Amino acid sequence: MLIKHTLQVTLGIKTLKQTLDKDKEDFQNFSLTGDTNILLTLNTEVNAKGLYGLSKTFTKLAIHLDDKLRFKTEIEKRI
Repeated sequence: MLIKHTLQVTLGIKTLKQTLDKDKEDFQNFSLTGDTNILLTLNTEVNAKGLYGLSKTFTKLAIHLDDKLRFKTEIEKRI
């Protein structure tokens, strides 16, 4: 079974962190493996709908990237 997450964020990114304190941070994990290395804080809340019609509202989302330095550079150009 393939589970695919799609989230299109047209809102602004407020901050980008490369280190996460999973015990202290409250975020939505968008990594399929659960291993995250980037935390994005958005300017406004996002409501994402998932499996079975479940939805969750959040302002922070964590993802895993192979080339996080390149991603960080590109995002910081736009912040």
